[in-house]
Amino acid sequence: MQGQTVGEIAFYTLPGNYDAYMNKFSYVAIDVDAWTEMVNDCLNPYIADITEADLNILTVTSDGTLYTVGRE
Repeated sequence: MQGQTVGEIAFYTLPGNYDAYMNKFSYVAIDVDAWTEMVNDCLNPYIADITEADLNILTVTSDGTLYTVGRE
């Protein structure tokens, strides 16, 4: 993961599709695989990796279908 560091703070861009639209509104559709990798590489304080099963994310497919990842 490449990020920008200022002092001791690192900044990263949420991986996803920034051109997603639904009902004429724009959304950022999270790339769940890339986001999970970023969390484990940069944020996760635990020894065990976080998996999709640990998440609760609402996102959208490229055809505009909403779906949830992880816990419901």
